Amino acid sequence: MTASPRRLTFRTAVSLIFPRLLPSASDKFKNPAVSWWLPRMMSCKALFHAFMYGAATYAQVQKGILEPSKDVQIAYTDAIHELNEEMKDPLNACSDENMLAVVIMGNNMMAATPRKGKLPNQAPLKGLQSLDVYGRLSMVPIHVMGLIKLIEMRGGLQNIQMEGLAATIS
Repeated sequence: MTASPRRLTFRTAVSLIFPRLLPSASDKFKNPAVSWWLPRMMSCKALFHAFMYGAATYAQVQKGILEPSKDVQIAYTDAIHELNEEMKDPLNACSDENMLAVVIMGNNMMAATPRKGKLPNQAPLKGLQSLDVYGRLSMVPIHVMGLIKLIEMRGGLQNIQMEGLAATIS
């Protein structure tokens, strides 16, 4: 019996993505802002599904697969659906959570420059473990334009409250 695409995406998120969002006393290089993102993700459907999309694409790119799988397509559709629902509420449309979700959706791992071979599970410099993946990304223009509009609606980066989000956007 094979696991469903959603179950595989969640498994990837739990094993690869979530540990990087949890605070750890032993990890001196971790950006403390990311530990603020996990609670927000658990309370915002759009952000949760954006993280699931990120996990699905990250797992694929890590394996050197650059064609969106069913797993990635489902995660993308779920995230876009939830973001569209959030955008219907004008008071909530430009929330920090929605901006972070759009940032995640805007990083197109499927359009990354192809890499030969599989990525190592453990990079020599732990703080730079994902640099090989994230350094080859291209941004999705429609999501970038949407993010710019959200920032304008919010009155600029200086009005973002979520720890580390303005710096991440910059």
